[in-house]
Amino acid sequence: MDFAVIGGNPNSALKARRSGYKGLAKRGLEKRSEFGITGEDAYYAATLKIGSRGDANVVAVDTGSSDLWVMSSDVSCGVSKRSFDENTPLAHNRRLFTDSQVPSPSEELEKRGSNTYTSRGTCVAGGSFNYTASVSYSANKSSSDFHILYGDGTYAGGLWGTDNISFGSVNISHCNFATAMVSTSDTGVFGIGLAADESSNSTYENLPMRFKSSGAINKIAYSLYLNNANGSSGSVLFGAVDHAKYNGQLQKVPIINADPSYSSTPADLQVVLNSITLKSSSQNITVSTTPIAALLDSGTSLTLLPSAISQAFAKSLGGFMTKSGFYKVSCAYKSSSLFAEFNFSGVKIKVPLSDLISTSITMESSCYLGIEEIPPTLSSDTPFAILGDNFLRNAYVVFDLEDYEISLAQVKFSDTEDIEVISSSVPSAVKAASYSSTSFATVATAIPTSTPSHLTAPTSSKSGSNAFYLPETLIFGVVSACFVFLF
Repeated sequence: MDFAVIGGNPNSALKARRSGYKGLAKRGLEKRSEFGITGEDAYYAATLKIGSRGDANVVAVDTGSSDLWVMSSDVSCGVSKRSFDENTPLAHNRRLFTDSQVPSPSEELEKRGSNTYTSRGTCVAGGSFNYTASVSYSANKSSSDFHILYGDGTYAGGLWGTDNISFGSVNISHCNFATAMVSTSDTGVFGIGLAADESSNSTYENLPMRFKSSGAINKIAYSLYLNNANGSSGSVLFGAVDHAKYNGQLQKVPIINADPSYSSTPADLQVVLNSITLKSSSQNITVSTTPIAALLDSGTSLTLLPSAISQAFAKSLGGFMTKSGFYKVSCAYKSSSLFAEFNFSGVKIKVPLSDLISTSITMESSCYLGIEEIPPTLSSDTPFAILGDNFLRNAYVVFDLEDYEISLAQVKFSDTEDIEVISSSVPSAVKAASYSSTSFATVATAIPTSTPSHLTAPTSSKSGSNAFYLPETLIFGVVSACFVFLF
């Protein structure tokens, strides 16, 4: 199901779905607003109706996190006092922080009206949930408070509970989620990742799991289709695959456990990224052949790579780092036929270079690479990548959360449908050639570029049952979306 692009103020109430909450693309934009890049201030969202009254809530759909949380009707909206120098390294992973660093809801409620947090009301622009008025709501009194802290210092805190959640005409009962009593984020988040990444002391049945136990789907799996850069259409298809949305063969790669010290099972939707190559009709430049863990994150707009690899990528394009933290490159690449090839255990996804380059809002003649560095201090002993929407829109991705597999194919932008329910394994998917090769580097070293050291820029510069859709809306302002079920 397609939907329209909604224009709006980059600083509007609902911020960058493509910026995301788990990832880094949004990080620092508050301090870099004068530099802002087109296409960042948008996000994919859906509207959930919660409780006996059907309170509508717009939430960002995020494969990079695992919890659903929405704003309470009496949430304390705020602005974190924490500020950033535009050259400050940006954090991304909530597990880098401890619960003790996240203020509790009770502490925050006492601070309403203080100079620490400024009530704006903007965090309820996308809706809120009045849990006291819902007769079907049940508080989880045995659980500790909900806390989540993001790398830019924004956070949400509140209470865990269960209630009914509806999508269109379908209602699913006893869904676990959190209601934020305090938030410095602008909208709630619908995390659809693995249970091991939940923001709770123990794992629970999150919404993808609840979809299966309620009988809505046969397997905890879903397909992601973001559509092209010029459109706002896209969808998450739970419990099924749409064969009309990809070219070639769906190929499976394993979800890896990049941090076994944190969890005995994979916590993030990460796969091995074996290599990156820049290609033109006359040149192939290897950016990296270092296998690294890569998170496929719909909650991030841009792509983030270890420093050595991102620098090699930029150098291959003749780019240079600006004080804003982005690589400046020739605008000629936006209209070129060049592409980057990402290799995952033998599955190769081509990304047009035009999708990886953005234009400055304030200076249309300036173009920047939609790839940022992950600070080495965050990579620790295990360097990793975050592949956001500028990568994901070029792939059709099927996430199998039960078998810990991800199936990939080159996307096919199409309005037609050929939907097949996932009952056991992903239909028509085969194992990638190097499926069993799951090792990844502990030190990211970019491969030196060939001669010439960079690509030559172009001369011109200017279904059925047991499956349902979660159509997303690409939001630049405040707008709602709806679910469509296919039965």
